[in-house]
Amino acid sequence: MRRQLALLALLTLAACAGFLRPRTAAELMSDPLSPNALKVEGELAIDDDVRTPESATHRRYSDTYQLGYAKETLVRVWVQSAAVDPLELTTPYGRAQGQLLFQAHARSFDLTILGTVPHPQGPYTLVIDPPPDTFQAPPRNTEESRRAKALQAKEWKQFALSGDAKKKLVHERLSRLALDGKPMHAPLEQLRAVEIPVDSDHCYRMLLKLDAGARFSDLARRGLEGGFTLPERQQGRLEIAGDTLVTNELCPDDAGTAQFKLSTKSLGFETELGQGPVTLEVYSRISSPFADSAANRDRAAAKAIQGHALKTTVTIDLAKSGTASVPLQVGRGQCTVAVVRLNKGAKFGKETRRAGLLFDLDTNGMSFSGGPGLIGPGLVSDFGCVQRADHGALKLWSHASALGTGTATVQVYTRTAPDAELRRLAAEDRAERADSNRRMAEMKSDACRSCLEEKINCSRRGAGGCFEGFLTCVRSKGYAETACGG
Repeated sequence: MRRQLALLALLTLAACAGFLRPRTAAELMSDPLSPNALKVEGELAIDDDVRTPESATHRRYSDTYQLGYAKETLVRVWVQSAAVDPLELTTPYGRAQGQLLFQAHARSFDLTILGTVPHPQGPYTLVIDPPPDTFQAPPRNTEESRRAKALQAKEWKQFALSGDAKKKLVHERLSRLALDGKPMHAPLEQLRAVEIPVDSDHCYRMLLKLDAGARFSDLARRGLEGGFTLPERQQGRLEIAGDTLVTNELCPDDAGTAQFKLSTKSLGFETELGQGPVTLEVYSRISSPFADSAANRDRAAAKAIQGHALKTTVTIDLAKSGTASVPLQVGRGQCTVAVVRLNKGAKFGKETRRAGLLFDLDTNGMSFSGGPGLIGPGLVSDFGCVQRADHGALKLWSHASALGTGTATVQVYTRTAPDAELRRLAAEDRAERADSNRRMAEMKSDACRSCLEEKINCSRRGAGGCFEGFLTCVRSKGYAETACGG
């Protein structure tokens, strides 16, 4: 009994002195490795199987091992890499960077190594002590294995397109466009982003074709992505026709620099496009009448003023406001053509180009518009012939705060129509009005009939609110509630 009391007193004294305190995790991790500790060489690399997107700009790549212990075991794990630092260890028992200490239960569990920096790639060493009773490692993710896996995919059938089928597709895509600038040449193996200046007055396509001796790589033939990207980040689609690529047509909202990019769809091998020389061509078409030429404007003017004489010439200030008026006295039978030409250094403003530009002949109670209208740096408008004398004004206007910068010259050409022409024009106008009234009456009749049928069907079903539904139907077709009776 005395010995037991003495031993108990000795143990108590030792505990109080700190000789039997629990060991810290750092102390346990610093112990020497056991002779049979498991050491594994692995590699993190880009691969669809092990990639876990965490956000649009930060991806985490991982390897997962399966471990199992026959009994409850205190486990130490380390992971080190000279290429990827830090690496994170994750288990059901906890997670940490670089090293991890945990008490494993008698069962299997996953140990995952995560790269915590963008696009982590490189070898690492994993150490597990004591070694697990069961162990399964993921397949080694090497460049050779990734390439072999990518090549298992089927080649895209579009790369087999040739002959007339290829010519037809390319012709259909480019028939409305013209070559814009000189062709560019580059080696396919060095092709990266190609920058192209663009403006808001044109629509664009890019064409890439392989020259003699060039070929797409086996990886490229299993998937290409890219295309034309406009300054506002509008992304174009890519069409493949054998040895030729064509982007879809894109129309910029603003001037700037577009980019043409091309890459394979195989992760890690995006730049392996192939080898040999290629030709790049930009095609464009006018997307806005503002971009038309002065020559086309003058040709349209020469055709419109045939048989007319110059009546007056006026200079207007485009920067003054969004409306410019030219007073005009018109006599009975007067036929009027107006031509607007921008003077040197003048241009229509960006706001005007977006809002549009109108040119009208206003008389007391009447407004006439004439074509063809806007043609590049000016307008040509044939306002026809009036049936009676009147005071009027030519009005060039836009919803913009100013038409542009600089000045423009307005030339008014007139001729006098004979009585026979006026009678013919009046008869044509009456016939056109009668036809228009007939079409409008038919549209109204069809709309009312449709709403009445809905009302009758509603009543037959015994539903409520049929009359209110009828009125709603009439309003939705653009007519007053009383237009169709009831």
